Amino acid sequence: MKKIFQKIMIGIVGGTFYGFMIALCISFYYHLSYFQPSSDQFVKQFGNNLNATAVSVIIWSLIGLVFSLSSTIFNIETWGITKKTIVHFIITYLLFTPLAILAGWFPLQLNFMISFTIIFVFIYIWMWGLSFYKAKQTLKLINQEMNAHKKAN
Repeated sequence: MKKIFQKIMIGIVGGTFYGFMIALCISFYYHLSYFQPSSDQFVKQFGNNLNATAVSVIIWSLIGLVFSLSSTIFNIETWGITKKTIVHFIITYLLFTPLAILAGWFPLQLNFMISFTIIFVFIYIWMWGLSFYKAKQTLKLINQEMNAHKKAN
């Protein structure tokens, strides 16, 4: 239970941090003199930036929860890596997509959905590749240490 609570807290804090930092960078990129949590249309729905930021924090936290809690799929020892990856991809895509739409990142239109899906798949494959490479390097190091230990005995 403690690990689940930790995952929840990491998801909330991480999602909020990354959401805020991305919005902050975008605000700077567009040379705004104020913080813009999302698109103009999103902010207008809530009357002002403060209300829009408060709603954004909730959405960013939920996004963090999606990715943090869905990663527990990789702890299922009876599943192969391919099944874990496919299930994780489906869960994160299905839960993240509506949150991204709610956050005002893109409208619910076919051309935007296609672009979003392509970007999501690309980023997912890239992150999966980095994780796979890291795991492979860790396994290589463990095998080297085991071989060194065997030779020493």
